[in-house]
Amino acid sequence: LPYIYKETPSLFGLHLTKTYPDRPIALTENHRAALIGYALQPDMNWLATGCNVRDLDINILRPLKGKSMVVFPTNHNYYDWQKLARQADWCNIIVSDMMESTSTDWICDIGDILLADYRANNCDVSEPMPEPQQVIEVEILPSPKALNDMVEHNPRIGLLVEKLSLEVVA
Repeated sequence: LPYIYKETPSLFGLHLTKTYPDRPIALTENHRAALIGYALQPDMNWLATGCNVRDLDINILRPLKGKSMVVFPTNHNYYDWQKLARQADWCNIIVSDMMESTSTDWICDIGDILLADYRANNCDVSEPMPEPQQVIEVEILPSPKALNDMVEHNPRIGLLVEKLSLEVVA
């Protein structure tokens, strides 16, 4: 790289709060849950920390100063999020206790709950998506080739980029 690369932690989906400032904010720990939430409940801005609450730098939440949000922790992390919510006094964090009532042997999150509800209402997420009617050409600088190769290999990626209005944030 022509400059010294310094990794700075950021919230996945943070750009949505600028695009849709009036939508309520839902915060999850992993990206998968945020994507599922956005796909099944697009009336909310779904953000993700990308890590377990115990590994989270509280300053990652600074861009949400003055905002209110509902955190959907993975099961077994409710009390850690409660502790963090008291420390982050620059925003209003409501920690959902929904996952506390979910008794599973494995780590479960809001994405799993939303998918289970989706399936329970006779929707099957395993059904193949219809093939796009048009070829979707996606160009992203500085390296459009990588994404275009993925779209060429799997046109659904292009459809996902288009339908979710995804952007590359440098």
